[in-house]
Amino acid sequence: MLYSIASEFVKINETRGTIQNTSSVYTVEVSDKATADSGYLLYPLNKMSFDGEVYLRCAEGGGRALIRVVPFLVNSGGGASDSSVTVDDSLLIADEDLDTLLDEAFNGDATSTVPADPEIDQLLDDIFG
Repeated sequence: MLYSIASEFVKINETRGTIQNTSSVYTVEVSDKATADSGYLLYPLNKMSFDGEVYLRCAEGGGRALIRVVPFLVNSGGGASDSSVTVDDSLLIADEDLDTLLDEAFNGDATSTVPADPEIDQLLDDIFG
């Protein structure tokens, strides 16, 4: 089922399953009652499983989010009754890997084997002097 939600709480029909926030911008509040700031914040492009009555609202005023709800549990770990929020680990990067990637991209590391891009160098010089 798809729900288009704004700043007012919407009670969903399902009482067990998985909620996916398909918005790439807006955070959604998920609660067991229609009271602002009483629930869990479901960040953009994340999902969570639930069991019981659920109310949803866009946590950011003026925003609107499209929420997908399925009547089954979707988890990356744990048992079938696990109701924890899951994040796809393939979307994460370790700090060290990010540092190396940035060093190679901007040739800021004297040991980098990646040649500098003259166009990028010129753009950075134009921006930062």
